Amino acid sequence: MVNIPNVVVLVARVTKNGSVTKPEEQPLRSFRAARLVGDPRRFLFLSTLKEGFDSDKQGIQALLKDWIANGIQVGGIRYTWLGYSDVHVKAGKVIFFREDANWTVRRLLQEIGDVHQVFLDHGHGKYAARLGLSFSSTVDAKDVYGRTVLLDDLRARDGSLHTDGCGMIRASYARELCNTLHIPEDTSVFQIRCGGVKGLLSAYPDPDFERLCNTENRILNRDIVGSEVVIAFRRSMLKYDGGPTMLEINDHCSRPGSARLNEFIILHLLTLGVAWDVFRKLLLDQLDFIGAIANDRNKALRAVKGELDASSTVFGQDLYSLLLACQDLKEPYVQWKLSLFQQKQYDNLREKLSIAVEDSAYLFGVVDEYGILEADEVFINIPGRIGVLAKPSIMVCRNPSYDPGDVRTFRAVYREELKHLTNCIVFSRKSRHSVPDTMASGDLDGDMYLTVWDTNLVPQSVRDYVDRPASASAASGTARSRNDHVDMAQAAMSTFIDHRFNGLLGIMATEWKLAAICSPHLTDEPHARKLGLLTESALDAIKSGTDMQELKRRFFAVRTQARNAAARYRDFRNPLNCLRDLVPRKDGAKISSFTCDDALLIQDQDPKVWDDVMREARQAMREFNRELSQALRVDGEWKDGMSLLPIAFRTNEDVSTVYRTIWGH
Repeated sequence: MVNIPNVVVLVARVTKNGSVTKPEEQPLRSFRAARLVGDPRRFLFLSTLKEGFDSDKQGIQALLKDWIANGIQVGGIRYTWLGYSDVHVKAGKVIFFREDANWTVRRLLQEIGDVHQVFLDHGHGKYAARLGLSFSSTVDAKDVYGRTVLLDDLRARDGSLHTDGCGMIRASYARELCNTLHIPEDTSVFQIRCGGVKGLLSAYPDPDFERLCNTENRILNRDIVGSEVVIAFRRSMLKYDGGPTMLEINDHCSRPGSARLNEFIILHLLTLGVAWDVFRKLLLDQLDFIGAIANDRNKALRAVKGELDASSTVFGQDLYSLLLACQDLKEPYVQWKLSLFQQKQYDNLREKLSIAVEDSAYLFGVVDEYGILEADEVFINIPGRIGVLAKPSIMVCRNPSYDPGDVRTFRAVYREELKHLTNCIVFSRKSRHSVPDTMASGDLDGDMYLTVWDTNLVPQSVRDYVDRPASASAASGTARSRNDHVDMAQAAMSTFIDHRFNGLLGIMATEWKLAAICSPHLTDEPHARKLGLLTESALDAIKSGTDMQELKRRFFAVRTQARNAAARYRDFRNPLNCLRDLVPRKDGAKISSFTCDDALLIQDQDPKVWDDVMREARQAMREFNRELSQALRVDGEWKDGMSLLPIAFRTNEDVSTVYRTIWGH
């Protein structure tokens, strides 16, 4: 992953009576808008409440109207309304900006690029998504002014885009980027932002880069590509005109670890004929592995490192350090830590059924620019793990997926010309329809594709691709085409009200799963298929202009039908719960025994000093708890490792009680 430094912004929240709390500093990963203005503390991110003064439509509408017109004044400082991104609105947040003679909201939006045209052409939802490009986590790489070209997309016979979101970069320039970013020099895929451009760039040898641009593509903004051009963007990557010419890196490909299945993929594979016993065996192997980590240091290191790679926590880092230090696994504190880790693994497995698959990976998807892969072929090269994969049949899909037809199978083949493309999956450009689009409407602007070469998990046959029907809940093309006469402030209010804290997507996904597990038809159950289409409509509802009220109406009608239909299969055994029943329940919350080293028992050495220290500790703990509570309120949620802190540290419990609980004295 790219090392993206933190910047410090201001955060505040709306109280139940509608007032705004005092702004506090909070670190965020660096983003373009902060780098443009030079002082990230100009940005105030304001969190609204799910319940309280602003929870009803009239209340929040009144607040928004006042904020947009007048801004807010906090601590004697005035902040001007800037807006929100599609990510912020889902969390109920809006952004304000502290203006001065040099930097105003107007100037900042001009520097970002012509995002206002997005509003005129597509509405406020897509405008919010494009504004989000300047608030996503990136790091500056190199200014590419005058060194880029815009190419038209490569299209399938039916008009779909083979290259949706994917461009090219010269291999020599890619190596320069790698040196600038201090990442491996053979990195071949970069997830980028550049002004109004977003997507992936895949590296090609310099002579091939020029030839492909000049002979295999239609150039849109130059006559010819020469040595001065280092990057080729595609039309599909251009979301709006203008903006900075600094190339920003959001992510890049790297050697992937093994992936995990989830409930959705398991249900699809069962629907397509993969035997339940295959998942049972994988799960039992994983349970054996988890059970062994208490007595096997190497397995414990593998397990903890895998968790840290996915989500680093203080608890995980502490345990990993203890294991690297070769502490005795039977030492009570280490034993307790391992037991807690095991319990977490069991709980997570039971809740999510995230079953590990050794022969699998999540990979960025790119296109074969040479055109040498056949329609049913892919190329995969993972150096240091499997090398070039050559298999007669592998399974590829994308999350989230609500249709068994999203699962595809391909032949993984060796092609010498593509060996430079590493740690990614290369799709053909010879298919009748865009390959990524056949997998849950995927594209190549950064989507990760679950790739499995475990032969037991590859279905014997998959469905032919069928075009998704247009959602009846989406706004019409005419309604979205122009917004010249729409008041932008009013559009901002209505979009925010419709989509903030919108839990409909989660509810719909849950109902889809319930419909699937109640019938032997699984994800082919007719009502599950209807719910799946509606859930897909909700995924990008803010960008597509979906009529949320109509979507809700249709969803609740189908949900009622699905629940009535499920009653016909009362005796059907839910295959997911049959897997969950295999996961043991383990209580690792307490240290069962601990014999403390005498050298650490200092209470009797000087009772007066001990009592003085304990009195001081009580006050220190109260102050610590107060500051911790404030930080947690700002952050909005508990971090993963925080919930593992002893309860005493969250309740001001007597220090001596805490000491006895942990040390037994």
